[in-house]
Order: sequence, then C-alpha cells, then structure tokens
Amino acid sequence: MFIVQDYSLAILFCVVTMLCWGSWGNTQKLASKTWRYEFFYWDYVIGVLLFSVFSAFTLGSFGSEGQGFLLNLAQADMRSLGSAFLGGIIFNAANILLSAAIAICGLSVAFPVGIGLALVLGVLVNYFGAAKGEPLYIFIGVALIAVAILLNGLAYKKALVGSKKVSGKGLFISVAAGVIMAFFYRFVAASMDLDNFAEQPLLQTAYEIARWHHERWDGRGYPDGLKGDEIPISAQLVSLADVYDALTSERCYKKAFSHEKAVQMILNGECGAFNPLLLQCLTDIQADLKEELQQHN
Repeated sequence: MFIVQDYSLAILFCVVTMLCWGSWGNTQKLASKTWRYEFFYWDYVIGVLLFSVFSAFTLGSFGSEGQGFLLNLAQADMRSLGSAFLGGIIFNAANILLSAAIAICGLSVAFPVGIGLALVLGVLVNYFGAAKGEPLYIFIGVALIAVAILLNGLAYKKALVGSKKVSGKGLFISVAAGVIMAFFYRFVAASMDLDNFAEQPLLQTAYEIARWHHERWDGRGYPDGLKGDEIPISAQLVSLADVYDALTSERCYKKAFSHEKAVQMILNGECGAFNPLLLQCLTDIQADLKEELQQHN
C-alpha cells in the first residue's frame, strides 16, 4: 500500500482533507433547490463507498509498504467483515432517517432527539454488552445528555409561536433514527475482534504497544493511567525507544538532540518516568546505541 513518507506531502493531504471535509455541505446547498437533503445524503453515502473502493484498489494496493488491500481482505474473518458492513449499513440508515426527520420537524427538534437518544442508548447498549471504563463517569455523562435533551425540549416549547406544533411524524422518525444508531458500534467493535487477540500473540503484543506506549512508570501517562508493572513490558520498551528516537530526530519544531543529551534527559526524568531496570539497560548499551545512531545519520 502507499504510505506517505514525505512531510510536505502529508501536509498537502491534510489540507486537501480539510477543504473536502469543510466544504462538502456546499454541494448540498447547490443541489437543495431540486434535491431534498435526505436524498442528497443517500447519494453522499454511495459516493463515500465508491471512493473508498477506488482508494482500496489504488493507494491501498500499490507501493512497497505494508500489505495490499486484497491480501488484507483475504486474511480477514468473514464474520468480522460482515459485522463491519452491517455496522456501516445501520449507521448510514440511521443518518438517512435523521436527515428525513430534520426536513420534517427541523434541526432543533430532530438532531437533539435523534443524536441524544443514540448517545444515551448507545452507551447503555455497549456498556452492558461489554462493561469497560469507569461506570460512575459513564453514567454521569449519560445523565447529562438526558438532561440536555429535556432542556432542549423545554426551550423549543417555549419558543413556539402561535399554533405551530411539532410534527408527530418527524418526532417518530427522529426517535427511530436514534434507536437504530445506538446499535451500530456493537457491530463495528465486533468486527475488530479485540477479544480474540489472546489467541494471536503477535497481535496481542501489537495491541499492547499501540494502546499503552504512552503510559509512564509513575502512572502519569495515558490513556489508562497504568502504573509500574501494570504496563506490558512490550509497551514499556517501545515507549523508551520512542522517546529516544523523538529526541535524537529532527522535527519541524526542534533540532535533533545529541545522543548524550537525549540519554541525559531520559535518565533525569525530563521525559517522564520509566522502569528503572530499562533505564539501567539503556545505560549499559549507550555505546552501541551511539554507534547505531551515527551510522544512520
């Protein structure tokens, strides 16, 4: 597959993404006189699908880095692919219904009801399906969303002028959209198959590194605030290597530090706390590490 290696090209891609993401609504505005929004969104979804397939067989298949799209597809479990596909169908079906509801009863009613309900039910469905995270914070968040929905309803009722009433049909479609959208993530999560990593040691290690390489020995890292030996050793090793590489490499915001300066900063705790045993290993291999760095510079 094609992987961007050049910094300038990466910035260019970011700018193109920003322009496309920020201006796609303008195309709907151009079509609004002859094309209802819910129909436009349907075409928008089809466009996203077609462009994704096109990207998969071009940027996702050419180049010397990583695996090609078809090879990745062949290795994927059919149940996981089905779950991902079904999750996408549910998400976009809910959005199409929400778009129809907005056209009938307005954004101020359809969006808070539909999205608010999706957030509340989605959190409950996912939490009781696979309990993860701190329940106190989770349910406080759910309660705040519910309060926001109620306040929005009261504010809208107060703002009603004359005999204007909320469309029952539009409200029903908003609720249906919210209920349907609440279930999409369960299928997306199932497609990622995170619970089966234990059966594949290499994937388990990759997952540990990706998730926890920003944790720190004293518990002041992120995302989970793990401390000491709670952090998998694979993530500890990559974390230390990542910091050393960042210090000794030139970045757009800084010059590269010397090997000596980088090691001194790490040992002094200027880049966070690390396992004392790994710091001793770093001290023991300083000479070899410096030689490797000089060979690659």
